[in-house]
Amino acid sequence: MTTPVAPTKYASLIDEKSTEYEEVKGRFMKDWVKKEEANNIRVDHILRVHPSKKCSFAFSTYTRRMVQNGKSARLQLYHGTIATCDLINNLMVCTMSTCPMCNIVRGAFDPMYIGINHRNQVMQRFGWGFYLAPDSSKSHFYAGPGERVINGGFRAQRAMLLCEVELGSWRLATKADEERDQTTTREFDCLFGKANTAGLNYSEYCFLRSEAILPSCIIIYSYDLGMRGKVLHYESYNDSSVMLRLVLISLVGLVATTAVSLFLVHSSTSYNYIVGQNASELLYHHFPSLVGILLLLWCAAWCLGCWSWKVTFGALEPPAILPNTLSPGPAPVKPTGLICFLPTGRGWKPMVAISRASGESTPSGSPSLTSLTCPS
Repeated sequence: MTTPVAPTKYASLIDEKSTEYEEVKGRFMKDWVKKEEANNIRVDHILRVHPSKKCSFAFSTYTRRMVQNGKSARLQLYHGTIATCDLINNLMVCTMSTCPMCNIVRGAFDPMYIGINHRNQVMQRFGWGFYLAPDSSKSHFYAGPGERVINGGFRAQRAMLLCEVELGSWRLATKADEERDQTTTREFDCLFGKANTAGLNYSEYCFLRSEAILPSCIIIYSYDLGMRGKVLHYESYNDSSVMLRLVLISLVGLVATTAVSLFLVHSSTSYNYIVGQNASELLYHHFPSLVGILLLLWCAAWCLGCWSWKVTFGALEPPAILPNTLSPGPAPVKPTGLICFLPTGRGWKPMVAISRASGESTPSGSPSLTSLTCPS
């Protein structure tokens, strides 16, 4: 059941029982063609975007001009970007200048951010422009950093934009390298990269004009995380329990090294007994060396125990400031936590355990670690 949310200046929640909701939801699910990208997709909420008068006027003017020139072609395409605010949780568009998703909703596509994706990598296959896709599963990748982990860490939510676009004068891309330099000549308004051509697995469009794109909906959806996002509780892993485990590991190592040492001594005395030497005299002369070897082996076992514990559940500091992907909210927090390694289907992957906040602790005095997620 959708919780009623008051309409805002920028967006309002669409009723789940409405025809509009079902149409957008059905389109989103039908356009999820890359099945391996995520499992068990579900649309949770859809927000209707209320574009500013400036954006609406620019889009309608551009569309009217394309109609007059006989070049009009209207489509609905998806755009995945970052929602660094709490949009997914409270269903409200923020006013922060650092939130790309809400900036687009409040204003328009900003040319200042062209070419940089959420991993701060240059992504300009066809050169300068705004990239949108007809497949929701393709845009899913670019909406990653704003995801919110739910259902005890077994699912995650993301937000994606559905936009009305006017293709205008467009051309088909053949080779990415050849098209990259041509986008700056403005001989066309849009470049279409067709699936299985120009190095593309899935189709995408590169728009050169921001007025050719008008956001219409924000789709909030969820999907299964599998092993990547399972939440583990570390309330019991305080300093005392860690030390206890280290002591137990060391005792096991001590017993093992003692057994090995006794075996070596027994073998040496048996050999010397056979050849006629005095075993007690041998032990008397070599006892300090045997004790030294035993201590070295015991220290090695202790170090191995400490190292293995740190690698497995390691008390290692996470980054000082974590992005809102691991701690959703309007501002990042400085957490305490663990870096762990857990088994997955393709080997061991690093997992980051995040506490509620820096300095917050349980009655036992240890940080309360409540969530465990793994970078994608």
